[in-house]
Amino acid sequence: MDKFNEYKKFNSTELFLPVNLGFFAEYKDSKTEEPTDQNKRKAREEGNVPKSQEVGTAFLFIASFAALKIFGEIIFKCSQEIFFFNFSLISSIDYIFTKSYLTHHIAMMFADVLLIIAPLLAVTVVVGVLSNVIQFGFNFATKP
Repeated sequence: MDKFNEYKKFNSTELFLPVNLGFFAEYKDSKTEEPTDQNKRKAREEGNVPKSQEVGTAFLFIASFAALKIFGEIIFKCSQEIFFFNFSLISSIDYIFTKSYLTHHIAMMFADVLLIIAPLLAVTVVVGVLSNVIQFGFNFATKP
């Protein structure tokens, strides 16, 4: 029972160091003047504009699903054709493993895949640019 009373006497606030939070209050209101129109214009020319990442992400998310809904069937059919074509080549396996045929076949498959994903890429690029233009207008800044 004596040990329980010792624990009861223990005060948990003794573990923390006292901190005067008044020191941090000085920095909160350090800027007392509103920025001038010239300062705002200069910041805009340098690319310092308020921008929300969530707005662009939301637009891209919605547009990507809409593009998949629109182009999904076409993408599936083209992918299925590529799949069936490549598996039909198994019967002519001796002809496939020549250097010239493999180079040509890989180039053609790469082109086909690019054509399949082109609509999705186009939609994401256009929506990504438009979401930035909608937020703060067209602003091209060369300074990082």
